[in-house]
Amino acid sequence: MVTREDLNNIEGAQQEYTPGYHAGLVLNMGGPVFSVQPEVLLNQYNFRYTLSQGSRSGFAEGTINALEVPVLLKASFGGRTLRFFVNGGAFGTYFLNGRVKGVATLNNLAIDLSGPIEREGFSERFGYGVTGGLGLSVRLGPGNLLLEGRYNYAIDNTQRTSEGETKARLYMASLGYLIPLGGR
Repeated sequence: MVTREDLNNIEGAQQEYTPGYHAGLVLNMGGPVFSVQPEVLLNQYNFRYTLSQGSRSGFAEGTINALEVPVLLKASFGGRTLRFFVNGGAFGTYFLNGRVKGVATLNNLAIDLSGPIEREGFSERFGYGVTGGLGLSVRLGPGNLLLEGRYNYAIDNTQRTSEGETKARLYMASLGYLIPLGGR
């Protein structure tokens, strides 16, 4: 079992960018300019740490799967064919599962870092924060092609390391197709 603290307390480790994905359902309620948009998203966060310091070296990479529920206020501008939008709101997230694989070497002794990532109890599994983004919606057939950039900032998810505290931050890019279910 590998805990979040195990990965965050490897002194001198460098985190590298690794893309993940998200997929989900969106419900947009309201008028053509202002609306409320709740979503249910399945997010996959990937990570990779590397370490190379004298007699210490290693890597760890893994995946975390989480269910995220943002509730956004959305303002849309433009014509029927091309619309720009800005949104912002709050989100809650629930850790589903995770796995890490890796090896650390200290004075020529290899240590296996592989295993499931564990979060104990509801407070370790649940998180919340604020989110906001900008996007473009283009009319395409019966629905709209959507391109959006979004930023998530976790308020509760403080990670303490030997170098201080950090908050989880995430940039997301979305490409999707929205199918209207009601008459609008």
